[in-house]
Amino acid sequence: MNFSPYKRGTLLIPSGPKQDGLHLFVVMTDACENNHHLLLSVSTIRAGAFYDDACLLAPGDHEFIKAASYVVYRLPEKRSAETLVKCVKGWLFHPREDIAQNVFDRMYDGLWRSRFTPPWVLKYVQSTSPRP
Repeated sequence: MNFSPYKRGTLLIPSGPKQDGLHLFVVMTDACENNHHLLLSVSTIRAGAFYDDACLLAPGDHEFIKAASYVVYRLPEKRSAETLVKCVKGWLFHPREDIAQNVFDRMYDGLWRSRFTPPWVLKYVQSTSPRP
């Protein structure tokens, strides 16, 4: 499979406490000078469990989202393009359809609304993928 990471691309990546479930991750930036990308995950809203309401997602916002969900700003990941490509080739990560531009824009805006976004993420995003 010929894969190259890019902004708005999505991947199913093993994550969670036991790394046994696949979660939707969205590539939020173009590659930086060190050829890394920022990824954010999406998690299902569970009754009685905490969730960040900075960006809520619903079924239909992406093919993988089947229930009310939220963007997990408190656990961003910065991964090299090389690592992402190797994991796709090794069938560990699974590319899916791109996130729609309007959903991506909501996720991007949520970076600044969420009180859980680490400060390094805002600085990184501004330096690598500023919005026009």
